[in-house]
Amino acid sequence: MRSIFRVALVTTLTTACFGTVALASASAAVVWTINGVEQRGGGKENVSSTGGKFTLNGGGIEIECKKESGTGTITFSVPGTDAGTVEFGECALLTEKAACVLAAETLPFEVKTMLTEITGTDYDLFTPKNAGFTTFKLNNVTGKTCSIKGNYAITGSTAAQIGAQAVELEFKFSEAISTAVGAELKIIGKAVLTGSFKEKMTGANIGSELGTF
Repeated sequence: MRSIFRVALVTTLTTACFGTVALASASAAVVWTINGVEQRGGGKENVSSTGGKFTLNGGGIEIECKKESGTGTITFSVPGTDAGTVEFGECALLTEKAACVLAAETLPFEVKTMLTEITGTDYDLFTPKNAGFTTFKLNNVTGKTCSIKGNYAITGSTAAQIGAQAVELEFKFSEAISTAVGAELKIIGKAVLTGSFKEKMTGANIGSELGTF
């Protein structure tokens, strides 16, 4: 059972490092582990991620991406954090696809993350490094008129539920998971990111099992 001190600590650090994101009540600080050993000394480790299909749905716009890849650096702080780029590739618009098309097939999210625990489950809270995660543009299909043509920003926050310790640690995204953490992604209005990826260490600890506690 995580202590009351850790609950208070994560509330303070969330306010200091992640702005106005309101974590769900009774959250507790979580740290990274390597082969089951807690990492609290402030060191760093490089990581990379790979994933399959993701969907992004919000503001009357639905996008499907066939793959995910990412690179970043985790920090062995309390709570544990991460920073890097999560890139969704081979993306296509599902809304009004006869008349509208994405200007680019990739959506690169610049992110910072923080581990947290709520009612016994470990999560990773994702917020933008800058003002927003990324932007994208919708254009007309040749000879057609796209009613939602324009530039859009993806802002807010999202969250992943973290799987069991593994060489490739699973991060799963869904509307229910974001709601549990108190995160909300936005494209004009509320948006939902659904999918999963696996993250592994690529530095000094390559081949070791990554986990959380």
